[in-house]
Amino acid sequence: MRKTWLFVALVSVLVLSIAFPIFAQERSSPPREERDREMRQDRLHQNINYSLNLSQEQKIKILEVWEKYRPNIRDLQDQMEEARISLWKLSFETPSEEVASEIRTKIEEINSLEQKIQESRNAMFQEVLSILTPEQTSQLAKQYPQRRGKGFTFQRDTGFPGMGFPANIR
Repeated sequence: MRKTWLFVALVSVLVLSIAFPIFAQERSSPPREERDREMRQDRLHQNINYSLNLSQEQKIKILEVWEKYRPNIRDLQDQMEEARISLWKLSFETPSEEVASEIRTKIEEINSLEQKIQESRNAMFQEVLSILTPEQTSQLAKQYPQRRGKGFTFQRDTGFPGMGFPANIR
């Protein structure tokens, strides 16, 4: 009997420790991830402005490109976060074929949203590259070496259109 109560108490504490941050986050004003994301974007923007010696015209055009894509990307990220929360909630339901089907659907939705985000980022990045001079593009490629799956990656030989720099620029 005592072991049962101990087990119930332990499970309750575990569930509350997982659930509390999620519900607390929904009430807070701007989520920390969103603030961090904005700070990273601003830092990237400032770094590119400074390191590439952009002209005033280039700065304005790049800012217009970012403002053009930012709302769409942010909306997709919000949708993905909602889908992830729904998936998390589904994981606590009683297992059944219906729940398994809903989980598969949510996973497909999340994957689709991730793909759309990446496509938007690639399109935005290609527009930014079209604004830069060849020297600035070359310098940007040197500044941001190949990284796996993070932001504006410059991946070689991926076979995906719009991903990375063309071979003659690397």
